[in-house]
Amino acid sequence: MMRAGFILLCMLMVHHVKGQGYLKVIGDDGRDERGFVAYTAPTGEILLAGSVADSALVMRIDVDGGVLWSRTFKPQGQLPKNVFHLSSAPDGTLIGCGNGYNGLNEPREGFHFRMDMSGNKIWVRNWTDPLVYNRRLIALNAAEYLMFSDLYDMGSSTYADVFTARIDAASGNVISNSDLLDLYSSVPYIDDVHSVATIGQAHYTTSRIFTNGSPLSTCRVAVSKFDYFGGHLWTNYLLFPNNVDRRVYPSDIIAHDDSLTIAYFGDINGSSGNFTQGLIRTDTLGNVAGAGISTWPGVDRNTVPRSLPPHSATWSRAARVYPTPIAFFCKPFRPVVSCYGRRAMVSCPSTDLWWTSTRPTSVS
Repeated sequence: MMRAGFILLCMLMVHHVKGQGYLKVIGDDGRDERGFVAYTAPTGEILLAGSVADSALVMRIDVDGGVLWSRTFKPQGQLPKNVFHLSSAPDGTLIGCGNGYNGLNEPREGFHFRMDMSGNKIWVRNWTDPLVYNRRLIALNAAEYLMFSDLYDMGSSTYADVFTARIDAASGNVISNSDLLDLYSSVPYIDDVHSVATIGQAHYTTSRIFTNGSPLSTCRVAVSKFDYFGGHLWTNYLLFPNNVDRRVYPSDIIAHDDSLTIAYFGDINGSSGNFTQGLIRTDTLGNVAGAGISTWPGVDRNTVPRSLPPHSATWSRAARVYPTPIAFFCKPFRPVVSCYGRRAMVSCPSTDLWWTSTRPTSVS
């Protein structure tokens, strides 16, 4: 039987500590601690976030992995809470968002928060509708933030839909929110944002959409453009047309050199649970410039790094992608409770694959 979860920190390179690394477990027996976010602020602070038991967790560490402070809080609602995303405001404070988990491990009961770099909470706010969950909270300026969220109502005619909300920086209250967005309106079904990248005055998201209702064979990676205040401009789905049997999920998007790179995984030959992981590079109009894949023997829906079961939107946050001067590095992403293995890939800017590596690891 697996013991309580711990936060496993693997630091490959942090600022001036080049060519060195460490593997450190942070946590205590009897506490179910789960790491979900690793974030370095523009001013150099290193933060981890996730959950402890039923409460949200944020901690700050030094470059050697030592804990400087750790804070927990329990937003309103009935479900266990977990931090999904951290970012920085122009004044140097920390902002973030998260969700609760229902009995099916689906995200619900979204909340957002702001704190200073000493761990003091400034405010914590939550949605009154428990079907709303949050993906990203980003600062537009010193006075206002923008949140990307989803209303997951499978009883409605459009099922799960995306919306954006403008947030007052001083209070955390909602200034306004957009209408619900059915990103593929031809056949309404599940639409949910997974990650956001910003170029200038525009925000680009990668989302999971279904092009023909519930069949897994119609699950596609999509890219969307939003204006500065969160107004939806367009959505394109990528790689495969609607009339072929494919099952692909997005996990991350970054902006680099006035283009977009999206991490994805899924079955690129059908709709089974035999998954590959890859990168898609597009221009800012959503046109695909190239795509690269990596296959590991024996990878399936049970061994792909993930955070939640396959029916959950959050499950597809399986990898994150980072730019380097000469290549893109794609690393696995998961709370380290069940560790099936580390899988990483490096691709050149044209998305041609350079190498992959696998290193099994486990936590008891």
